[in-house]
Amino acid sequence: AAYLEHLAEALRSRGIGELLFTCDQANPEHLAAGSLPGVLTTGTFGSKVAASLEQLRAHQPEGPLMCAEFWIGWFDHWGEEHHTRDAADAAADLDRLLSAGASVNIYMFHGGTNFAFTNGANHDHAYQPMVTSYDYDAALSENGDPGPKYHAFREVIARHAPVPDEPVPAPSVKLPPTPVALGERAPLLPHVPRCAPPPSRRPSKGSLAW
Repeated sequence: AAYLEHLAEALRSRGIGELLFTCDQANPEHLAAGSLPGVLTTGTFGSKVAASLEQLRAHQPEGPLMCAEFWIGWFDHWGEEHHTRDAADAAADLDRLLSAGASVNIYMFHGGTNFAFTNGANHDHAYQPMVTSYDYDAALSENGDPGPKYHAFREVIARHAPVPDEPVPAPSVKLPPTPVALGERAPLLPHVPRCAPPPSRRPSKGSLAW
């Protein structure tokens, strides 16, 4: 709590007057540990909408309800199959959120790419590095094309708010696939000592280390 209070004060003291909010999984333990008095509490979930909103309301009896991360897909770790979620299933949960009067931030609405070493990782009893693609089975794919979720979400949102009376963008024109023949190879580990000296274990001045 002290760290969160420090962050809130750091923002306020620097002139940030916009609404601050915390974002945690919608269960009592996470909400209690990750929230602050006077700061909007929001939840992260992709299903079990009624139960999640109930937990949010129990923790914060007044104020708006918001799902700050409405998970509509998932990220892929090395060695796994690409994760997908049925568009109709995700759209039904979006409809439940909007019907309850909740605000929602779709995660992810637009897929992306983890360039260089920005892919990140998880840890669940073992290190789980993520792949370069962050397509996430999003409403707009990694290359910007509208997918099944885009159309399903548009229909749901139109039941609750006006949507532009415009045609949906067509998928972008793709170049034909080009086969690339690889005639040589080099194993990674035997060549590591040739590439560069080992990095210093001491953090450099101004770097972030934790």
